[in-house]
Amino acid sequence: MICTRARLIVVGTLALILLWLSSSSLLRLYYLLRLPFVWKASSADAIISQQRDDFDVTFAGFDANYSTYATGIRPYIPRRIHHIHLGSSSPPTNWLDARAECLKHHEFWEAHLWTDDNADSFVRDNYPHLYDMWSSYPFNVQRVDALRYMILQKYGGIPPEPLARSAIQPLTMALHRCRSRL
Repeated sequence: MICTRARLIVVGTLALILLWLSSSSLLRLYYLLRLPFVWKASSADAIISQQRDDFDVTFAGFDANYSTYATGIRPYIPRRIHHIHLGSSSPPTNWLDARAECLKHHEFWEAHLWTDDNADSFVRDNYPHLYDMWSSYPFNVQRVDALRYMILQKYGGIPPEPLARSAIQPLTMALHRCRSRL
């Protein structure tokens, strides 16, 4: 009887410890299991639509050269687009095509192309405390990611690399929507 009671206490204690250790997993499981029941009611706010957000998700209404350049409105984000290509290989054709399409949509924006030549001197001159770390990265993608943040901190603008797989909407309209909601 004492052995049985001791076993129950040990098993109960172990069960409580296991439950405490996996409480975040249990919470995730709870959210996952209740998802089919609450999705329809709560997902309406998560979907972008023309009616609710006044946002054309097809981009059909955007003129390729839409700009507020001559209106005198000063945007919060400077009209600069930074493209980065590091490494000895030449850029892929689809990257060059996406860059050309992006520049076509933003003819009044400053466009900067960062390569090994100007990126190295930029980091050395503006971020000397990070230069050794930056130059020691074994992969170009690491240097590109770090350089993207350094450029944005120094000059501001838009780094379209993550979006540059295809043409993107004229960014001026998006910047005005952001400004009107502030």
